[in-house]
Amino acid sequence: MKAIKFKESDYYSVELVRGSYLIDGVVKDVDTRSNVQVKDINNIILLLRTSVISHYINGVGEVISIEKYINDIHELLSHKTYSDEDDEYGIWDSLEDEFEYKKYIQLNRSICKEVVVEADPFKIEIVESQIESGNKFIISDYINGGADPILWIYDKYSAYIEIAKNKFNDLDMEFRQKAEYKETANAKIWGNSTFSCIRYVTAFGTYPFNQSFEISPNKKRGTLSSLLAEYDNDKYKIEKIIQDRYNETFGIFDEKNINVKGCLEQLRNASRNLGELDYNKKGKDTYRLLCKNVNTSIELLQSAFKQN
Repeated sequence: MKAIKFKESDYYSVELVRGSYLIDGVVKDVDTRSNVQVKDINNIILLLRTSVISHYINGVGEVISIEKYINDIHELLSHKTYSDEDDEYGIWDSLEDEFEYKKYIQLNRSICKEVVVEADPFKIEIVESQIESGNKFIISDYINGGADPILWIYDKYSAYIEIAKNKFNDLDMEFRQKAEYKETANAKIWGNSTFSCIRYVTAFGTYPFNQSFEISPNKKRGTLSSLLAEYDNDKYKIEKIIQDRYNETFGIFDEKNINVKGCLEQLRNASRNLGELDYNKKGKDTYRLLCKNVNTSIELLQSAFKQN
């Protein structure tokens, strides 16, 4: 049995099957398998209900105690002779003795009652977890009905939308629902579709985000540390794309800070790497377009140089 200890609480969460339990000194009935809050995990006792003989009733309705019944049986069995210690049946001293024994058994019937007994204590494994992640887009899978306390749920879809929205707000850009990308050219306006997350955000006269930002509302599961790191990475990527586009559109270009030769070198490397790609038939057009874009960029930079 596992007990989940949440750092925000003094209680443990324990999954119990149907039954009656003594928990923290109080009897609790569990109707279906469920998670129960427990303060003292060393004090969870399963209560077992069983029937025991209370007394006997003889042929005329008189009550006979258990002690008297046992003594009477021992007296009747004393008229039996056993050959040795391994003899289970023995031989009655007379038919009358055997008849008296069987008559006594038949006439005296047992009356039972239900009693509750305590089972052996459970062996419990403690698993430490927490309830709050500190990030509203990352919630505990276990608290929301999941089976594993170390798993968390990341609502990446909602996170993408809010990260983008907050970044545009920080840049004092006006939101217009379903704004065409042409409306946003050289204007501090942005818009978004009602589908495909932020893939079709319009801003800076274009769609700033590529197909990798077109995600479904399905939530992602993972450990808390991995999902927090993933959120931080998502936030960095989205904010950088928006900030870079903003700077390109509304900022002042500083020619002194550009390393043209460095850019040329990187583009030439990219051109060589593209030539080594093994693409399929479906990707042929995309490959050709990439090659064209890289080569055009090289030519544009080369045209900036003048002969001395």
